[in-house]
Amino acid sequence: MENNIVKTILQADLRFTYPVNMSEFNQRVLKVDDVNNARKEYLREKSPAEEKIIEIFDNLEKELSELGYTCVKNLTYSYEENPSSMLKNLLKDTLLASDIPTSPFKK
Repeated sequence: MENNIVKTILQADLRFTYPVNMSEFNQRVLKVDDVNNARKEYLREKSPAEEKIIEIFDNLEKELSELGYTCVKNLTYSYEENPSSMLKNLLKDTLLASDIPTSPFKK
């Protein structure tokens, strides 16, 4: 039996940033052990409502589904941007954009 169905891929690589003023946080006096958790909580408090962001992405997926697309991968996450993650992302994006296959076994 001949298959006359061709699946096309719609891929969107979106990345957003949200600035958080850390001046107020940097004035706090914290125990060394509490700094990382307090920083994460402060960023969470100052960021837009998580529920609203999830709703936006859910609506986008629903609207595309109504056009006939099937979501096969939904990789949505957030993290604090810092110099080490920026370098890691730059390298990852550069390698993904490269047409040259990279193999650790090639010489």
